[in-house]
Amino acid sequence: MRQRLPFQIATFVSAFLLFLVQPILAKQLLPWFGGAPAVWTACLLFFQLGLTAGYLYAHVLGRLPIKWQASLHLVLLLAALVTLPMVVSASWKPGEPGVPVSPSLHVVLTLIATAGIPYVLLAATAPLLQSWWRRSSGEEPYRLYALSNAGSLVALLSFPTLVEPVLTVSKQALVWSSIYVAFVLLCAGAAWVARRAPAGHFVDARPAEDDRRPGAGDYAIWILLSACGSALLAATTNQLCQDVAVIPLLWLLPLAVYLITFIVTFGGRYPRFASTVVLVLGAVAALLATKYTAEMPLLLQIVAFLVLLAGACMVCHGELVAARPAGADLTSFYLAISVGGVLGGAFVALAAPRLFTSFAELPIVVMLALMVAMLPASRIAASQSRHRLALAGIWLLPAIALGFTIPFLPGLQTSNAELVAARRDFFGILRVQDHDRDALDPWRGLFHGRVLHGAQLIRPDRRRMPTTYYADGSGVALAFEQHSRRIAGLPMRVGLVGLGTGTVAAFGREEDSLDFFELNPNVIDVARRFFSFLDDSRAQVRIIPGDARLSLERELAGEPSRLPYDLIVIDAFAGDSVPVHLLTRECFALYARALAPGGVVAVHVSNRHIDLVPPVHGLAVWAGLSAVGLSFDGRSAPLGGRSDGILLSSDGGFVTRAVAGGAYPLENSSNVLWTDDYSSIVRLLR
Repeated sequence: MRQRLPFQIATFVSAFLLFLVQPILAKQLLPWFGGAPAVWTACLLFFQLGLTAGYLYAHVLGRLPIKWQASLHLVLLLAALVTLPMVVSASWKPGEPGVPVSPSLHVVLTLIATAGIPYVLLAATAPLLQSWWRRSSGEEPYRLYALSNAGSLVALLSFPTLVEPVLTVSKQALVWSSIYVAFVLLCAGAAWVARRAPAGHFVDARPAEDDRRPGAGDYAIWILLSACGSALLAATTNQLCQDVAVIPLLWLLPLAVYLITFIVTFGGRYPRFASTVVLVLGAVAALLATKYTAEMPLLLQIVAFLVLLAGACMVCHGELVAARPAGADLTSFYLAISVGGVLGGAFVALAAPRLFTSFAELPIVVMLALMVAMLPASRIAASQSRHRLALAGIWLLPAIALGFTIPFLPGLQTSNAELVAARRDFFGILRVQDHDRDALDPWRGLFHGRVLHGAQLIRPDRRRMPTTYYADGSGVALAFEQHSRRIAGLPMRVGLVGLGTGTVAAFGREEDSLDFFELNPNVIDVARRFFSFLDDSRAQVRIIPGDARLSLERELAGEPSRLPYDLIVIDAFAGDSVPVHLLTRECFALYARALAPGGVVAVHVSNRHIDLVPPVHGLAVWAGLSAVGLSFDGRSAPLGGRSDGILLSSDGGFVTRAVAGGAYPLENSSNVLWTDDYSSIVRLLR
């Protein structure tokens, strides 16, 4: 028993470190890429690559005598100490827009440079320790694999509940580094036990007929089943983050479910029938969540997709365990699993944005999971007469999968709309749709995911009218109308974070200058090609591509000829997701530097799932600005959309006029202050 303890503790701690570092690093990268949901998908691809490299290293190292294995691995673990603490270097920040390196590749390369060596070594530790365990104890090592997944699960659950709410980013890196040092000592203890084990101690307990060398078919099955599970994880995470928030909680919940399926299937018996039932129920629930996303509560949407992920991964990983080899081929098995993980992650992170204009990868991998569940079940039903009646029901699963696919096809989500264009890239999915073409007042809308991001009336005599969240009576309209320069008849300089359809350009007058900061190249192309707000504006309009924060830093560091701004409008929230880095103290300090004395900052805080008033009010309190809120129901304007806005200014006259125009003071509202080093969105979920 004492000999087992070093292996068990070291296995648990290595997995804990391996998965705790994932949200720590991903959160550091989010601000550089506009808080896009695909940042986490790209991070998952790196983590799968790191696992593959680690398992390959363990597979090669396993051919050496155990004394050489232990010595070499410990030396490399000690050498990796020079890479600590695990903090992403600012030298890897994205440069000027237009550099021919995709954001996904940039994320992966940055993580390789930052954490590649220690991550690969940690990934290799689990299979190495299990191999050493097998040699020293003669026991089946697969339960150590379940213990490794338990350590991973504890790390994932502790980050949003204990680590993120308490520790700043820099302290997270220091705590992780301290645990890594302790882990090296634990690994040394396990290596010492393994080195002392007598040669030839192990006797394989599995039947001789099962102890055969795996062939190409075995490797293909392992890789395909693993790829299906990995793709399901990435696609489900994409779906959740796209319209909620790019936060660690929604990264880690799917990953936790994914790991639980590994723990259950590798730690005990695979409940094939129950897993198939959960998969079918999850597919139906996710179908309803996709169709009725506006009506269904956030919690039920999350649960629906997590149930789908759980059932699908139970099926894939259960069949993976059923096809596992004898212990002698342990590292080959793990290597095949990791290769499949990379292929599944690459399909979602790299291939899907280029192949599809919707999240079609999710129904595709769900169909594959249903097929995986269907084939073994149909064999059982066909071979046993009492199960043959179930055979017809089993073959209905593809029909369920087809029904699950339909809502993800572009152009089929809205019955009264005509699809004009659909685009997809690293930053999400855009659809341009024409509505009410046969009515008296047709209009064209831009949707990001399932959220309307701007609309324009099509009739020539009405197309210059501001609509939706920016119509007359909205917070943005009030900021223009009641600004002291507008009242005095003076030209205004305006900076706008987020382009959308360019609706705000409708407020521009002669001699005004409007600078739109837009991260997504597809949004720029769509606004210019399918909407006319930019061309129709009487103001001088400039579009600055790239992340607004990085672009504003460059503007301030260069020749700020168009600064300061009299008004800054912040409306860069894709779908209902929130790029937190645009609402931190450090970012607001940039706004303050770019703002003219007495200027106004207008923040669009409409969100179905997250209460953004406290962090914006916290920024106002920190900066010593007055803050007023405005809730606009949109009923008084054409294509008016309900919106909530907050206006911040040091100009007492503006504040007084805004309150007279329908705004309300925020003095008694709660507030929190986000910083680059600390932010937690969980408490703000509605």
